[in-house]
Amino acid sequence: MTIRPSKPHIAGIVIATASLIAGCGGASLAPGSASSASQSSPPAPSVVVSSVTTATAAPTPSSSPTIAYAGKFSPTGSLATARDFHTATLLPDGRVLIAGGYDDKEHLASAELYDPQTGKFSPTGSLATARSAPATLLPDGRVLIAGGYDGKEHLASAEFYDPHTGKFSPTGSLVPSRSAPSATLLPDGRVLIAGGNDDKELIAGAELYH
Repeated sequence: MTIRPSKPHIAGIVIATASLIAGCGGASLAPGSASSASQSSPPAPSVVVSSVTTATAAPTPSSSPTIAYAGKFSPTGSLATARDFHTATLLPDGRVLIAGGYDDKEHLASAELYDPQTGKFSPTGSLATARSAPATLLPDGRVLIAGGYDGKEHLASAEFYDPHTGKFSPTGSLVPSRSAPSATLLPDGRVLIAGGNDDKELIAGAELYH
């Protein structure tokens, strides 16, 4: 015996097929039009491209060259003027500024530059005031020399050394005169002057140069 499906079943199959095609983005299929489903082509699938960020490792900072010290001292050029209690400041160009000090007779205003390339000292401009005082290399390459002692009194005056001109020039003075204070360059470029002696007593106060 042959069993034939009833028409409601056939209609249900056609409607289900049309719904499936429409859900996949196909054209709408009219009921009873099976040929429309066979002739219509499905749309091209959409492609989503996501951006890809490539992580780059941060460069490793180059380490300072390692110097293998032999543990020995060897002679080099001599100062033009024998002195003690002077300052020695390494300049950005590699030279060393020697300024002021005492020669066992008097305090000095003279200054010299040591060139490590030649191993020799050469004269440069002199301090406006003979003194033994702390020196601080500033971010702009100049050297601040503040306060100190000139053999007679404790000083409040200060001056700059400019390596480009080879000259010293005056700048603002310390609030109290003081000798032998500490001088420290701060991260923001200011200079902390602290302690010292004012010929009467030791000083606890401090001040900022800016």
